[in-house]
Amino acid sequence: FMPLLALGLSKAFGLTPALTAGMVLVGSINGGQASNLCTYIAKGDVALSVMMTTVTTLGAIFMTPLLCKLLLGTLVPVDATGVAVSTIQVVLLPIVLGMSLNAKFPKAVKKVEPFSPIVGVLSTILLVGSAVAQCSAPILAAGLKLQATAFLLHVVGGAVSYFGLKKFYPE
Repeated sequence: FMPLLALGLSKAFGLTPALTAGMVLVGSINGGQASNLCTYIAKGDVALSVMMTTVTTLGAIFMTPLLCKLLLGTLVPVDATGVAVSTIQVVLLPIVLGMSLNAKFPKAVKKVEPFSPIVGVLSTILLVGSAVAQCSAPILAAGLKLQATAFLLHVVGGAVSYFGLKKFYPE
């Protein structure tokens, strides 16, 4: 859904082919470790979130080039080894470390656990902010059309997902 929404919004806003390709890539890639953090803060099923993040990240190795070929008519190379290593570093390693620390030092973990959501949010802000800052000039040069398209991609995608799935999860 998200890659098609990205393509539609890019066309509606008249983005260049290069920016459209970027938007389709953004729509094709999962939320990574941020989704696990959100699940933890919401007191959701973190184990399920980690499994889904891992599977979708590894699946992106194959699906991202396929989606780009289908939607954009061109192949976008994906560094499979880099994605796998990144998944281990960003998703699985912190989980294994946290579980190990909890097993060895449960009292210490209980003391720092109340602070972990804010540390996670601040870390995510710093990581994303750093990545955006490194390419801020092209983002700003692309103007409001790109920023509005990216904003709407996430707002519309989130709203459709939330309201579309709400009937399956009665409160």
